[in-house]
Amino acid sequence: LNKTALIELNITAQNEANKTTKNYNTKCYAKDIEVNLSLSKIVNGDINVSKKKYYFIDMNDTKSEINVTKLDEPFVVDYNETNFTTENNGSTNLQIYFNFDRNISIPSSPMELNISEINVSDKNTSLVYLNKNDGNATFYYGWAYTSDIVTLKNEANETIKMLVPDSNHSDYLKPSDEILYNWYLNKKHQNLDGNISNDDLVVSSDYNASHKIDGIDTNVTSIKNGKIVIDVKRTKSSLKFAVIHILSPNLKWMWYGKYFKEYNDSNKSTCLSHFCFSISFEDKKTDTNNSAGSGTFSGSEVNITNTKKVGIKFYR
Repeated sequence: LNKTALIELNITAQNEANKTTKNYNTKCYAKDIEVNLSLSKIVNGDINVSKKKYYFIDMNDTKSEINVTKLDEPFVVDYNETNFTTENNGSTNLQIYFNFDRNISIPSSPMELNISEINVSDKNTSLVYLNKNDGNATFYYGWAYTSDIVTLKNEANETIKMLVPDSNHSDYLKPSDEILYNWYLNKKHQNLDGNISNDDLVVSSDYNASHKIDGIDTNVTSIKNGKIVIDVKRTKSSLKFAVIHILSPNLKWMWYGKYFKEYNDSNKSTCLSHFCFSISFEDKKTDTNNSAGSGTFSGSEVNITNTKKVGIKFYR
């Protein structure tokens, strides 16, 4: 729930003449109410989420507990009568924040949702919801994709791509640029959706972020069209290898891996639990016929777990 959709409701008690019933407040006729919101969903391709999470914030800016329900069940909010204050006689506001209980190892195709029905009731009467602004929300399962660098120069850059999966190639919700098999570049991804700052980068001698070293300067170019560019410059000529760790709390929801651990951006964590990429500085061009590296490919992903260089991505 570090990234959520927001439903904002204004609930007003009205009489038969469609006028606000101003004595519907906590000191007079107001009662505890129950709000039910039903969602209709349009699913394209494989959907691998079965539960949703939500909480609400009341008129007093009090945050409720987090509720977990099945995907097809309505949102249910028990709203105390004290939210109908005498300052706003007859009306109250309610904010519902929600997202889905996604699995970091099982991608899910894009999903579009909209509200199909809202019912509000108290002990004595059923209130009719009169105004509903048309709208929908599209949910993407995200992955920040990185690759390793081998260079003959002292300077290089790595482009981190924000991807979303979609196994249904006719799905109108999927982006247009396929970067990996069934993974597409999300050009709509903005700073608000998760970005990287220079303070999020740690350079180490290996895949453990705590093994910090000098001799590498880094600089982040802010996100544009779903891509973040990180410039890497070697300042110590004797340095042959380094790992750039991306310890950004804003990318937690972009963490994906079939066999990886839960996301961890602490200074003692490793590349098994956060985003990183390695850079190797070669003095001269070597024969790469038998070497593994990053690049474009056609086929499906192969997860390699028994490898010392866990930052390298293998594909077939």
